[in-house]
Amino acid sequence: MPPRSSTGLPPGGVRPYSVDSVATYDDALAEGPTFYYDDGTADAGPKYHYDDGGGGGSGPSYHYDDGRPGPKFYESRHSTSYIGQPIVQNPAAKVVSYKPPKKETCCHFVCGRQKKAITGAMPRRAKIAAGIGISILLGIIIIGFFRWEKVKKPRNSKSNRYHKFTGGPTRMPTYKPTIAPTTAFPTPRPTVETAPTTIPPTPATTVAPTIEAAPEGSIVAALGSLYVDGAEIMSTTTGAPAQVAGNSFFWSNTGYDAEAFYNRDVVLELKDDWNSQLVRAAMGVEEPGGYVDDPDGNEARVRTVVEAAIDFGLYVIIDWHSHEAEAYEALAIDFFRDMAASYGQYPNVIYEVYNEPISQDWASTIKPYAENVISAIRAVDPDNLVLVGSRQYSQRIDEAAADPILGYDNVAYAFHFYAATHADQIRAYVDDARTLGAAVFCSEWGTVEATGDGDPDFNSTTTWIDFMDSRSISHCNWAVNDKDEGASILVPGASTTGAWLYPDDLTESGRLVRSILTQN
Repeated sequence: MPPRSSTGLPPGGVRPYSVDSVATYDDALAEGPTFYYDDGTADAGPKYHYDDGGGGGSGPSYHYDDGRPGPKFYESRHSTSYIGQPIVQNPAAKVVSYKPPKKETCCHFVCGRQKKAITGAMPRRAKIAAGIGISILLGIIIIGFFRWEKVKKPRNSKSNRYHKFTGGPTRMPTYKPTIAPTTAFPTPRPTVETAPTTIPPTPATTVAPTIEAAPEGSIVAALGSLYVDGAEIMSTTTGAPAQVAGNSFFWSNTGYDAEAFYNRDVVLELKDDWNSQLVRAAMGVEEPGGYVDDPDGNEARVRTVVEAAIDFGLYVIIDWHSHEAEAYEALAIDFFRDMAASYGQYPNVIYEVYNEPISQDWASTIKPYAENVISAIRAVDPDNLVLVGSRQYSQRIDEAAADPILGYDNVAYAFHFYAATHADQIRAYVDDARTLGAAVFCSEWGTVEATGDGDPDFNSTTTWIDFMDSRSISHCNWAVNDKDEGASILVPGASTTGAWLYPDDLTESGRLVRSILTQN
């Protein structure tokens, strides 16, 4: 809970509310994020506390104590296990004017028989002195109350005090909840209707939830949210087509060794030394060690990268890195709903719901799957960019454009290429898709062969980069890894926490990609 001031009320940045503005615990939550209520007494009496997780790192926590034996509420979302642990004893309880029980008064740590046992152990003289002191104190309080009631306050008005910290949610330094809040404890994302605070009442105002601004000078601060307008992906701040470029992490799978690179230091190294504006968390799904086998480990790696990107002002792709995503649709829906609940308020976030279908049909398989996942995302996050892959390892982007997903804003289509294998035909598919009015995004590309190995093809890579630059197409290079294969940007044994030496720690492909990104 927030610390108390000498008056028994939370200090700083507060605004009073009428008692009628909160009638139930849910109403307290609806008042907005970081809500606290204290009836003003030192111990007993109704207490509320609600924290949206901003700045505290542990996710939403709710607490209600009516100050006596009776209904209590508590819910916590643990920051490292990502599993909600609700305890709800009486969710239907109402907030009523508080009157302490005659025999037993409960405070936060001493109540009922425990309190009787403590007072029973007191010496007789101490009891008498305490009783006299309490009686005098109560008399002073009662006299003062009636004098204040007569001078300051009209009859029958309520005396409870309500306070709301006005800062709103801030960027989370650690984790937010991994399951969407229940209807009993709604997410703080919706706008907040503030209650009138004076008599006569003033009209209620709508206050949009606020988040900490992206770091000054960062790419997200410069471009803001990305949105689709016809065949273009646009910036909300410039009103012009937006192009961002960066690096994709390797498969996140447990046991692949590349998971060691999923840390804040690497994200910062890519930003500062490579001029990366975008990172991609490629969460493996059905392969060994992927999300199906180890959901907690893989999700934790994704969240680490996402939160680092938000803190450093980069865009970040949350990638369902699967070749048969439709077989795991229910898992994908739950995962992306949780990601949207945690990070949907940040303009940094991009959802890639299907990495690379292989031979699956667009109309009968890929599109229905994508629509169902997008529906789950949009129920929580109405506007952040969504990317959808297509047949033939996300090369047949023209097929998706010919039968587009309708009914949702800000949906674009991902394409992939490897410069030593793919050339004019894939570029033709991209241009065909754009001609049909589809926005496109290159969420994965390599300088080498489609196997991920071989030597970089410098000429083809240059042709591809010129092609994307001329069309303001954003792109993300594969892969942040030290695996002994051509597509890795690091040599085997390179540090897993950044601070890479140039050029010694970089592969030939890594040096080429770094030179491309630093020219942006």
